[in-house]
Amino acid sequence: MKWLTVNSSLWRPREDIASALFSYPHESHVLFFRKTDQSLEIARILHERMDFGDHV
Repeated sequence: MKWLTVNSSLWRPREDIASALFSYPHESHVLFFRKTDQSLEIARILHERMDFGDHV
């Protein structure tokens, strides 16, 4: 996660799911998170086969 905080160009905006939400795929999972003033706040970590709209 620390690496992801300094590589914001890799973040994918997910306004289709929720406001101010981003995602990043990692192996067979997708991390969903929000940016706070000092860090990233994990919303969910889901397997790529899951329906994201049902779980975020």
